[in-house]
Amino acid sequence: MFTPKHGSWLNIVETMFSKMARSMLRSIRVTSKQELIDRIHHYFEEVNADPAIFRWKYKMDETIIWNRYLQNDHLVARPRQGAQQDLR
Repeated sequence: MFTPKHGSWLNIVETMFSKMARSMLRSIRVTSKQELIDRIHHYFEEVNADPAIFRWKYKMDETIIWNRYLQNDHLVARPRQGAQQDLR
């Protein structure tokens, strides 16, 4: 399966790991690999115990209209009239 690196889901994952590193992993000492695994599992149990609910703020019809606008020629870069094109 192809998953682009620029996908917005990757930003969420990177943010999650960054928050975990800042809040839980910084300045800890563990005596074994299993202790580290246990601490990470415990962290996710705490995070999942009180989930943040995401409230979508756009209505579907507004989103469809915006997507149609973006798919049209509004964002296509075109050379200015009279400008020479560099075709090297």
